[in-house]
Amino acid sequence: IRKLGSDMSTSLTTGYAWLTSARKTYGSPFLV
Repeated sequence: IRKLGSDMSTSLTTGYAWLTSARKTYGSPFLV
């Protein structure tokens, strides 16, 4: 359970960082 929570928070952080960099790169209005 601890590992699952850790993986989830890691993927969440990675996904958010990816969205942020993608928004900076492409300036897509639908990426928030």
